[in-house]
Amino acid sequence: MGVIALALYFWNLGGGSLEFWDEALTAERSREIWVTGDWLTPHSGGQPDFNKPPLYYWLTAALLRVLGENEFAVRFWSVAFGLGCIVVAGLLAARAAKTPWAGVLAAFFLATNPHWINYTRQGMTDSGLMLSMLSGIYFLQSGRSILGGVCLALGCLAKNPLTLLALGFPLLERRPAREIRTAALVAIPLGLAWYVVQYLRWGSWFVRQFVSHNILQRATTAIEGHVSRWYFPLETWWGGSTVSLLLLVIGALWAAARHRKALKDFVPHALMLLLFLALITASTSKRGTYLLLVYPFAAILSGGLWFAILAGLKRGRIVGAVIVVLSLAYLGARYKPEIVGQPGMKEAALKVKEHTREGDSAICVNVPPD
Repeated sequence: MGVIALALYFWNLGGGSLEFWDEALTAERSREIWVTGDWLTPHSGGQPDFNKPPLYYWLTAALLRVLGENEFAVRFWSVAFGLGCIVVAGLLAARAAKTPWAGVLAAFFLATNPHWINYTRQGMTDSGLMLSMLSGIYFLQSGRSILGGVCLALGCLAKNPLTLLALGFPLLERRPAREIRTAALVAIPLGLAWYVVQYLRWGSWFVRQFVSHNILQRATTAIEGHVSRWYFPLETWWGGSTVSLLLLVIGALWAAARHRKALKDFVPHALMLLLFLALITASTSKRGTYLLLVYPFAAILSGGLWFAILAGLKRGRIVGAVIVVLSLAYLGARYKPEIVGQPGMKEAALKVKEHTREGDSAICVNVPPD
């Protein structure tokens, strides 16, 4: 399964151009680390850019130096983090169900989710946030509070402090207060240090861009045209997930009726899933990438629930095989093996760059609006 996953996720990863605006910004912020020499504050167009913290840009900047300025280098870490999430989600499901087969199912469900594949193949920071959160939860469950806190702190540097919500996970599991306190004492200072430094350095400029625009406005207004109906998460989930995930509700009802004891360890994962669904639903700005917060927990639940169901059926292996076939068939219909940008736009940009010097201004006309 690992070989198949690598082929799915890395196939033609450097193909096309940086189609999405966010990918282009990721590339530019990473490139300008070397241009400005400032590794602390991301820049775009020579100006400080506080929309995202710098961890992904640090890693991508280093890769750009090794591999050159190309699409593969911009997208590599997003895919690597996405694959890491698949592994950790499988470990969490196996631990909750107390059997490795539930973990295999969870990893399969996440790995073959077309939305997960297509979004993690874009050069953006969301999969880094999720890997940090899932890894933090895994280590907190293992009693390794310091390591769990470090992982959650890295999530703050990958995208935003949302990862600190995972500190509530051990509370749901009624872990010892000492472990939770230790994790918080590591995660909060390390995770928020960059934000404090930026505020001290840039003051209201940082507050306006990161807090007001990137968090408050995103939650209360449809910035950049990202608007949809309130049931957007379920609508998008239904249209882009694997068949097995679409059957999550049926599986939950069935398993809850027949295997209640086996499901109690999945309650914290279910609550995390519901929390993120609620946050996405409440936010006015809505994007498909936000569902990357939901899919790993949905896969963990699906892995445990379907294992409980299949283990209780006389022909469980046959049903399981049917689910696998349906999931792969749906994946084949939804998977985009190539990332293709606007036709000719990359070539046109390179031509402009070839015939201009640093400091020149270029005016483009008849550019497609999207």
